[in-house]
Amino acid sequence: MKHRKSSSAYISALLGSTLLCTGTVWILNELHIISLPFYKLVGSFYYLWPLILIVLGLCMLFRSRIVAVALGVIYSVIIVLNALGLFGIASPDYLWHQSFDNNSVIYRSVETTDSSEFALSPDIASASMNLSAGTPKEILLTSQNGINLFDIKTDTNRYTINNYVNDTDNSRMMFDVYAAVSETDQIFLELNEAVQWDIDIRSDAEKINLDLEKLNVASIDIECDVAKIDAKLSSLSPSKVFVNVFSDICDIQFSLPKDSGYEITSSSDVTSINTDNKKIAGLGEKSYRSANFETARQIFYFYISSDTSNITILQK
Repeated sequence: MKHRKSSSAYISALLGSTLLCTGTVWILNELHIISLPFYKLVGSFYYLWPLILIVLGLCMLFRSRIVAVALGVIYSVIIVLNALGLFGIASPDYLWHQSFDNNSVIYRSVETTDSSEFALSPDIASASMNLSAGTPKEILLTSQNGINLFDIKTDTNRYTINNYVNDTDNSRMMFDVYAAVSETDQIFLELNEAVQWDIDIRSDAEKINLDLEKLNVASIDIECDVAKIDAKLSSLSPSKVFVNVFSDICDIQFSLPKDSGYEITSSSDVTSINTDNKKIAGLGEKSYRSANFETARQIFYFYISSDTSNITILQK
C-alpha cells in the first residue's frame, strides 16, 4: 500500500533548496568571490515577501519534490537578482534624513550614483542626520580648513560626510549608524569650527577616531558595540565638557589639553584606568580625579559604561 506524501515533505524540499542556495551565496560573498552582503539578501526577501506565498501555493498544488526543489531554486535566484538591483525593488544602500531649525534650507545639492553633497544655508543653528537601512563602512568628517575631525571605520571602503555651516550659534550633529553597511554610497558634510558642537554617535563601528582639537565641543555621547576609541579633545571647549561612552567592550584613549583636569567614572563590570602614571583596576564601579581637578580652568567629565573597559588618559 502506497503512502501518500504529506504536503510537509514538499515544503521541506522547498525550504531545503532555498536554504542551500542562500547559504551558497553567503559563503561566496564571505570568500570575496562575489560581492553581495547578506543584509541585501534579507532586504530583498523583505521587499519581495509576497512571492513566498505564490511559491508555497504552487508547491502545494503540484505536490512534487522535484517541482518543490525547482521552485526553491527559482525563488532564490529571483531574491539574489533583486538584491543585486536588477529589478529596482531592492532596498536602497542608505536612507538619510536631515532636520534643521530656523527654517534653514539646503542651498546646494549635488548627487551622483555613489555620492551626495549638501550645502546648508548660513543661518542654520542645529542639524541632525540619521543613516539607516544600510550605512557606510567609514564615516569621515572634515572641518572647513581640511582637518579630519573623526573617522569611524568598520571596513576598508570610505564613506564621507561634509557639512557647510556658517552660523555661530550652538549646533548639534547626530549620527545613527546601526544598520548594515553599504558598498559605495557617500554623503559629504563639513563642520564649522566656529560653532559649539554636541556630538552624538550611535554606531556598530569597531574603530572610532576623533580629532576635535580645533573644535569647540561641549559634549560627546558614543554608543557602540565592541570598539577601540581614540579621541583628541580641545582646549577651545567650554570649562565643563561631558563625555559619555556606552559600549559592550571598549578600549579608549583620550588625549586632553595639558593643563586641563578630569574626572573618570566607570560603571563597567571590569575596569582598568591608566592615567598620571597610575593604574586603577578592579571589578565594579571605579572613579578617579586628576590632581588638579579643583583648580583646573577646564574639566572633562568622563562616564564609561561597558562590560569591560580599558581607559587611558594622555595629556600633552
